[in-house]
Amino acid sequence: MKPLRDILPAAHAGRSEEPVAREESESAPQSSSSSSRKRPQTRIACTPCRRRKSKCDGRRPVCTTCAAAGLQECEYDGDPDLTRAAALRKRNDELQRQIALYDQLFTVLSGRSEAESIDILRRIRRANIRTDLEELVRFINDGDLLVQLSTAGNAAEVEAGMPRAAAEALVASDEITALVDSLRTYVSQLEPSLRPSFLDAFKARMTLAMGVVGPDAPALSPAAPSSKAVSIISDSDLPSFQIRKHP
Repeated sequence: MKPLRDILPAAHAGRSEEPVAREESESAPQSSSSSSRKRPQTRIACTPCRRRKSKCDGRRPVCTTCAAAGLQECEYDGDPDLTRAAALRKRNDELQRQIALYDQLFTVLSGRSEAESIDILRRIRRANIRTDLEELVRFINDGDLLVQLSTAGNAAEVEAGMPRAAAEALVASDEITALVDSLRTYVSQLEPSLRPSFLDAFKARMTLAMGVVGPDAPALSPAAPSSKAVSIISDSDLPSFQIRKHP
């Protein structure tokens, strides 16, 4: 019968575990201190880093990773103080606004004659559709308002909707057509920032010329603010109107 093997005491196993526990306790403060020294999380990464799935520190105009790759500037989806979710919401709002403007533009094109649609397309080609879209749609809508004022309807509609004095003050339709053409020429030569004040002054003169006087009519006074857009509207530039006075 073979002799049994000696079994070591359990105390040796306990002593062997003590250094391991000591090492774990010593390494714990180091890991906690290293985690406290971590860099703050980047709010939004640049587009190239997101495509490459690289770490981005969010520096502007170029992050460290893109600078090492030889890029001069990074592309970001939002401002540095916005999170990616907030930047996406802001971008979505801008896109929804652009979609609404495009919808208005296509609706206008689909409801116009071929000649008018071609004229609008020419203006679109001359404009910067990315920056001047809203101004272009407003210009078309303001032009529609002037055309509606110039073609007020037949005599029965005029008599029903306006006072008799206003009906007698209506000018000839061919003069109105020339006036609208003059407006298009003037506005097309103006800077986009000057067009609203030009149109406001022009509509005020149209309102006075057609005799449409009411609480909502724009006030005309010598103290009206002068600007480059308003100053170019002079009596020598615009077709003359004769307003009949009634007792």
